[in-house]
Amino acid sequence: MNISKLTALRFSIIAITCFAIPADAGLITGLDSEHLALADEHPYVGWYEVDDGVNGTTFGASGVLIDPHWVLMSAHGALSVDNDLSSTYDSFRFGFGPNFNTNRGENMLASELFLHPSYRDVGTGYDLALLRFDSPFETVTPINRFRGNVVAGAQGDIVGFGRLETQGSTDQALTGDRRAGTDLIETVGAFPVSPEQFMIRVDGRFGGPSYNLLQMKGTKGDSGGGWIVGEDLWGITSNAASTITAFSKLDNEWIDTTMANNPVSGVPEPSALLLLSTVLPIAIFIKRRRTRRACHHV
Repeated sequence: MNISKLTALRFSIIAITCFAIPADAGLITGLDSEHLALADEHPYVGWYEVDDGVNGTTFGASGVLIDPHWVLMSAHGALSVDNDLSSTYDSFRFGFGPNFNTNRGENMLASELFLHPSYRDVGTGYDLALLRFDSPFETVTPINRFRGNVVAGAQGDIVGFGRLETQGSTDQALTGDRRAGTDLIETVGAFPVSPEQFMIRVDGRFGGPSYNLLQMKGTKGDSGGGWIVGEDLWGITSNAASTITAFSKLDNEWIDTTMANNPVSGVPEPSALLLLSTVLPIAIFIKRRRTRRACHHV
């Protein structure tokens, strides 16, 4: 075959392969419809609105249901002023619909907020916060929390309600949709992330070393969303820069302790339940004895 024709044929094949991926169709790569479909596999990732007492209610970011009464989110997403720990929002409304504008799903106001005690900024400490709800969420099943060691090379899904940033563009549109992407953990506890974090790096160039059709970089609004491996939550989306997205590891000891020390209103403490189980039968027995005596005197 003529060399020039062979070269032209190779160029044609490469061009068809590259342009088969719409440059404006994904969050970073791939078809947006596929990112939306993947997100439907993670219904426990929800959205929240905030009220700062001045500007009214606005969209906040994302979070993950880890218990019917508890949502895990980013600490920085709870602050109206970056790095000012005293600037927590006045209220948080959390919901689990796939679009916070058109399909909000089950949603309710949180009763209390808890910031991780080590958090100082997105690069210092665990970027974690917990929201407690007096009533349980009943339409969504909480996700399991991973309790092992986070390792580089593990493949997972990043899920959140961040703005839509298409490949080759810096524009970001707040569509209200939950999206998800798939990638590999590149680095754990090393530069440019803190010991409490791990990160992924999205290579948006076709044919790049880690490229895949469903890669997704976190954008504004994804914070608090989850990094999910299999059926377990491994981390919470913390921050993003250029092609990097960093995630906060889970501090399960703090999560367990906070939930145990702050029981939901209306739910008796275990000691109270034990007392009720002891006293109630005695009270019933005494009442029955009195009823029988009354009957004997009739």
